[in-house]
Amino acid sequence: MNQVTEDKYRKALAEVFYIINTLTEELNKMIPKSFIESVENNMDKDYVITKDTIKQNGLSKEAEAILALIYRDFFCDDETRDAYIELDKQDLKAEEQKYNNIFKKAENNSILDVLDEKDENNQNNKMVLYKKENFLEKILNKIKKFFKIKKETFPK
Repeated sequence: MNQVTEDKYRKALAEVFYIINTLTEELNKMIPKSFIESVENNMDKDYVITKDTIKQNGLSKEAEAILALIYRDFFCDDETRDAYIELDKQDLKAEEQKYNNIFKKAENNSILDVLDEKDENNQNNKMVLYKKENFLEKILNKIKKFFKIKKETFPK
């Protein structure tokens, strides 16, 4: 994990810790102490969270995801928890299928066709193919440059 991502999650844990500490005592007791300690030990202690900053900026996506897991794992009844877990499995399977389809298309088509299909709306993203010259081509091109001969003069 790179430093930027790690900092993002440490800040998200600080947001989660703030939210946990604002819960009622009854809800707070439903969360295992070891989990709360883990959040506290791994959060960014220099990141200051207040009610006003949350109102202005909202919670980060990472903090929302962690809070959703807390809700699912600690606050829901077994039936609701199982339903959420099943939904998570279905979402994961759909994501895997999407990526598998991309790779299957890449085997049948050129990779450029797949990327063009994936990114139809963004015309600025174009793949540039780079052909690496082999050793002999490099030498031949240097000789051509030295004598100022165009590449088309010599057949490949």
